[in-house]
Amino acid sequence: MFWLFPILSLIGSTVSNFTHHRVFNGACFGIYRTAALHWWHSLPIYTGSGFGFVYFPHCAILMLVFAALPLLVGYCLYHALSIGTLAYATFRFCGLLDCSIRSKGYFLASLFVAVLAQAPILNSQLHVLTTGVLLLAMVNLYEESYWFSAMLLVLAVMLKPTSLIVFLLTIPLFKQLTPKVLLLLALALLLPFICQSPSYVWQQYLACVHSFHASMLSDATNINIWATFVHLFSLVFHVQLTGTEAFALRFLMALLALVACCLARLYLPRKSAVFFIFALGMSYLMLFNSRTENNDYVMVAPALAYSLALAMQFKRWRVVVFHWMVFALLAGNWSFSKLVTPHHTHWMCPFAVTLYAFYLLTVLMLQCWHGFQRRREAMAVSIQQTV
Repeated sequence: MFWLFPILSLIGSTVSNFTHHRVFNGACFGIYRTAALHWWHSLPIYTGSGFGFVYFPHCAILMLVFAALPLLVGYCLYHALSIGTLAYATFRFCGLLDCSIRSKGYFLASLFVAVLAQAPILNSQLHVLTTGVLLLAMVNLYEESYWFSAMLLVLAVMLKPTSLIVFLLTIPLFKQLTPKVLLLLALALLLPFICQSPSYVWQQYLACVHSFHASMLSDATNINIWATFVHLFSLVFHVQLTGTEAFALRFLMALLALVACCLARLYLPRKSAVFFIFALGMSYLMLFNSRTENNDYVMVAPALAYSLALAMQFKRWRVVVFHWMVFALLAGNWSFSKLVTPHHTHWMCPFAVTLYAFYLLTVLMLQCWHGFQRRREAMAVSIQQTV
């Protein structure tokens, strides 16, 4: 039922745009479509400015499916695939919950995702589809479908480079996954050379590197225009971080996230480890990606709903209230931030996810401690039996 909200909003927006003869060149779908058509005609797909199409060339290749169709048909099919994938992936992800709470978890996840996805859907942003792909990768990882999980992880990176965060947090922790991912990644890097002339592909790879470099330079000098932890830090402490300082902070937090995920994999059941890898990966991506927008925070919604369902299952009502507060801050981020700080509207989402990330780390440490104690007790019993 909740999925009708973004669908109806999308239908209304589409009818309005085509009624007034507006073209989607200014929307994200227009950017993807133009890049795909440029690829097809062997034209440059990057502007070199660090804005516009800042993805791997594979994204343009994948978008050819929609670019080859008439604009309205391709636009509708693109959104049908994005919304359908995210809805199905949310359902599968909530299937990891216990049977007693599974239906309630999907209800909450559908509500959270549908509300937070309306803006990115209307903007035709790729992270709606990417979130669904990453969720399915995590589900298949739990089910030990390593080949399918590896394929989905590589696909997510090809669609949206920021998926590299979850990618890098996952592959070192599952030895059965690592060789499969590396093989598929190598094949993916060679794929464009089959689709176009080698010289053109090599030029686009070089232009891709240049475009990413230009975007990093731009982000380093425009830190406060994005909804990131760095912007929140600067606003709260009135300290303007330099590009080098911001990079050092991101690197340290990445190490913390990796250590936390390693502990989860070492001491927690497989289901809990998969959840924490996804939740911490999404939290890190939202807070420390240099180009996070308020619309991007839909990517953390499935994890937020999942942990809320667990809190309800164990009747931890204070934690339940906390989760609803985080969701409210995310859903009403623009209104709340405009009310508190009229000239700054990019800090509420990172503030909410910072609170949620702190909660995740606290719960993870407690569960790892209990897991460590259980393992030590089991080892002591085993030694006694041996003696």
